[in-house]
Amino acid sequence: MNRRAWCWYRGVLLLSLLVMAGAAQAACVESTAALESMERRPVQFSSRNGEDVRFTVRIAANRRQRAAGMQHLCEQAVRDNPMLFRFPRPVQHAFHMQNVHVPLDILFIDRHGVIRSRQRMIPGEALYRPDHPFHYALEMLAGEAERLGLAEGMQLRSLRSD
Repeated sequence: MNRRAWCWYRGVLLLSLLVMAGAAQAACVESTAALESMERRPVQFSSRNGEDVRFTVRIAANRRQRAAGMQHLCEQAVRDNPMLFRFPRPVQHAFHMQNVHVPLDILFIDRHGVIRSRQRMIPGEALYRPDHPFHYALEMLAGEAERLGLAEGMQLRSLRSD
């Protein structure tokens, strides 16, 4: 391949990559049917020293809602909708980041409501699973758990329906 053809080919390839990257970013949405079907509830976490953290979450309570999770949502929608996955009994499922556009924090909460672990999830094909059973998993935009002061050992004190 001569130099001129190589430069043209390289330019077309670069342009294609830029278009694909833009299309992937544009593929995000502000809401989904699954998100809209999730109930909003205020939650409260307390630390051992009595400090409380309160915010509102979406409850992913059924299989369809849990399967959809944060898929396809744009960054602002993820920021505005922390999602609490509630399971009928303790499980040790893996979470994936396929079709998720932004990094997330995930906190795994045991059957007593205690945060047992936290992981950073990056978009792509990896699976994320704690080394312990959990009854709840809380997903939020990466960095939000730290900003809110959520840490291992904190207790989910209330999951009110008001």
